[in-house]
Amino acid sequence: MEESDQKRFAIGDVTFDRVRYSAFVDELNCWIDPPRPIVEYDETPEDHNLRFDADGGLVQFFIYPARHQLEADGEIRVTLPGRPTVVLTREELEPWMVDSDERSLLGEPRRRRLRFPRWMRRREIAREEREMQRRLEQAERDAQRYLPPELRTR
Repeated sequence: MEESDQKRFAIGDVTFDRVRYSAFVDELNCWIDPPRPIVEYDETPEDHNLRFDADGGLVQFFIYPARHQLEADGEIRVTLPGRPTVVLTREELEPWMVDSDERSLLGEPRRRRLRFPRWMRRREIAREEREMQRRLEQAERDAQRYLPPELRTR
């Protein structure tokens, strides 16, 4: 099996090119490439979400809550439009139920780091420094106000 085939996921005769699982929302998202604009939404009889392009072709498919359904029933049933019901077993789904926020599809750690433009970082640092200076001055005023007169420095 080639590496490109390893990251494809099939439900019956429909093959999805990209798969992403988010543990935070317990959602398994499947896409068919190439990416196309989504113009229509629908649901399967099992309440899974489907998204279609302008030609009526399936673009995206969601299973929600994926892990919960899998643990409750031991399987997930899927009925795509115009196709028979497919039963997805735990063995078929477990390789895909790895949180994509922690691991990419090829198993490499994903490094997510927010990058702000330098001017935004400088502005934020200057704002924090002004706020710290203001708090320090306020603390000194409060200390002088509540100290006995013989301990005051001003």
